[in-house]
Amino acid sequence: MGLFAQQEIQLNINHLLNGNTFAFGVSANNNMASNFNFDRLQYYISEISIKHDGGQLVPVTDTWFLVNAGEAATSSFNLGSFNISEIEGIILHIGVEEATNHLDPSSWAMGHPLAPQFPSMHWGWASGYRFIAVEGMAGPNLTNVFELHGLGDSNYFTTEIDLSATLMNDGVLHINVDADYARILENLNVNSGIISHGETGAAQTALENYRDYVFTPAENTTTLVNEITTAAPLITTSLNNNKLLVNLAQTEIANAQLILTNINGQCLSMQNVNAYQTSASFNLPHNGMYILQLWQVNKLVYSTKVLFK
Repeated sequence: MGLFAQQEIQLNINHLLNGNTFAFGVSANNNMASNFNFDRLQYYISEISIKHDGGQLVPVTDTWFLVNAGEAATSSFNLGSFNISEIEGIILHIGVEEATNHLDPSSWAMGHPLAPQFPSMHWGWASGYRFIAVEGMAGPNLTNVFELHGLGDSNYFTTEIDLSATLMNDGVLHINVDADYARILENLNVNSGIISHGETGAAQTALENYRDYVFTPAENTTTLVNEITTAAPLITTSLNNNKLLVNLAQTEIANAQLILTNINGQCLSMQNVNAYQTSASFNLPHNGMYILQLWQVNKLVYSTKVLFK
């Protein structure tokens, strides 16, 4: 038996481009020698299940995430608390399941991932949501537009990633996944530009590439769920009205970012941390639970919850 019973679990998706940290406007190449960059990259994740303790599956119910690559080096999402000892993998779907796909977006509360978005992530009640919206420029001089908006119930694919998890010093089990978005364009020649919106053609291929190539276990995933990271810097927080004050007691923190998210893992604010910096602050937009994280060289080294009421 493992050491843990009811355990909080967080999914972290590291955004990459050919193995490097993802950023808009950065030139890359695919396996077809196409030159391209991205200026929009969004996708839905739904119907997540956690594989654990000898192949058991526990579903993460009524949960949808809208991933916006480029907002931060990593997107983090709270999956909830489960009676789990050892994580063996994660199963997820890109898109929105059929039962939900054709509902009215305006029926969801503002701020919900399935509520109306700008730019739009919905194609209309008959076709449902855009599962992915990938846009950029292509060609030798990056002068040709490409757009891949993939959708359709028949393209709602299952992706299974075998991995273990890391218990951080925040007491949360972290599932760390790398997403290399250059592989969205695997076997697609986009040099002359492609506009593909719908359920077939290049848009369908891009969804298949999400299923087959994009996601892999993060390189810094450990093999034991009870390994606690002890090298995290000492961080303390306090509240002053609607401002979160962060004290960085350990100096010489470099190549780091402080990231503030809501409880659903959506990035609200991000700040670079300079060497010898001793403090930082964030404005909290409203009452509620927030998560403050410190990332260093694309690795999560500290995370804590903040309740503002």
